[in-house]
Amino acid sequence: MIFYGAVQRAPAQVTDRADKGVFKVITDDKVSAGFAIAGGKFLLTCDHVIGLDSKIKIEDSNSGSRNGYLVFHDSQLNVAVYRMDRPSSVSFVINTNSVKPGSMEWLAGPRSRYSTAEMTGIKREGDTAFVVMKGATSLEPGSPFLNSKGEVIGMYQPSDSGSLRTMSGISGYSLTQFLKAQSAPPSAPTVIGSLGQVLDTTRACESADLDSPTIFTASPLQYLLVEDFSADFLKVTLPTGAIGYIRASMVKIIAENVTTGTQGVVNGGEVVRAVKTFDTSGLSATASTGSWQAETARFVEEIFSTAGREISGDMSVQMDIGKSVQSVGELQIGDRIYFGSAKSLWVAIYIGNDEYCSVTRAGKLVTTKFTPTSSKPFFRALH
Repeated sequence: MIFYGAVQRAPAQVTDRADKGVFKVITDDKVSAGFAIAGGKFLLTCDHVIGLDSKIKIEDSNSGSRNGYLVFHDSQLNVAVYRMDRPSSVSFVINTNSVKPGSMEWLAGPRSRYSTAEMTGIKREGDTAFVVMKGATSLEPGSPFLNSKGEVIGMYQPSDSGSLRTMSGISGYSLTQFLKAQSAPPSAPTVIGSLGQVLDTTRACESADLDSPTIFTASPLQYLLVEDFSADFLKVTLPTGAIGYIRASMVKIIAENVTTGTQGVVNGGEVVRAVKTFDTSGLSATASTGSWQAETARFVEEIFSTAGREISGDMSVQMDIGKSVQSVGELQIGDRIYFGSAKSLWVAIYIGNDEYCSVTRAGKLVTTKFTPTSSKPFFRALH
C-alpha cells in the first residue's frame, strides 16, 4: 500500500471499505472512480467523466469487472448514479454533518491509494456546498473523501482552477439532497409535439406554401417531430434542426403528445421510433413463464439500446432504474411498465394514448390499451 501526504496508517474503517467499495470506472477514453452506496447496489460517481455513456465498465482489484447502467444524473452538479449488475459487498454511508475546518480527513482512490488532507473550508455555489481539501495529491475524479469512520463526507470533482495541492468536491450533505430529490416521483412531462412518419418522398418548404423554396427532402418512413397542424400543412422539426412545412397528406401521425426526455431517461420519442421499427423476426414462442419474462426484459433492453440508452436485460436490475410512476394518468411515452407480482413479473413499454407494447408468450409484438377505469393496474411503472 502506498501512502501520500502525512505519514500515518489509514484506519481499518477506511482501508477495509475503500478496498472493497471504491471502484475504477472505465469509459472509452477515461479512467475515473466511483463508490458503492445504498446496500452496495448503486455506484456514485462524477457525471462529466462519464459523459453520455449510459453503460459503463466497473472494475475492482478483488472481484473483477461488472457493468453499470445509468439511473439518473445531473450535469450541473456533476453527479451520476449507476445501478451495478453485481452488488458490492461494501456500501458507504454518506455523512451529512458539518465538517470542521482544520480536521484531517482521508482520500481514497480505486488503486489502493490512501492519503490524508486538511479540510480547509466549505464553499457554496447557490444551494450546493463543496468541501475544500489542502495538501491533497493526485486522485481520480469520483473518489470519496472519508472521515476516520470510513464515512463519505464528499466526492472529488476536478476543477480548472486552484492549486495543485488543493482539491474540492461536492459535500456529503449536497450529495444526500441530490439523491433525495432524484428519488421523488417524476415531474410533469413537457409536450413538444407529435411523432409523424413520412409516407413517400416529399419536399419540406420554407413556409406553408408550395411555391416557397425547398429546404429539405424527406424520405419514405422517415420520422419527423410535428409541432403544429393546419388543414394543408404540418409544421415539422427536420433532422437538420430547421423548421419546415410539409403537406399534411404526406405524413402519418403515429404518436401524439411526445414528451421531452428527462435527465437520465431516454427520450420517449426515440423509444417509439425503436418500437415502430423493431424487427420481430427474432421473437419466438416461449415454453415457460420464466423464459417469457426473460424475453420481455430482453425486448426492453433492445428497444432502449436502439433508442440510445443502454439498460440491463436483467429484470431485477431494470427495476432499480428510474423514478416510480403512480398511475396510468402519469405515464410518459417510453416508460417501462411491470405487470404481475413481485415473484412473477413481465415488462412492457408505454407508447402513449393509454397504450403499451409488449411481447406475448407466442412470440408476437402486440399493442394493448388500458381500460378507462384503470388507475394502477400494474405492479410498478418506471420513468
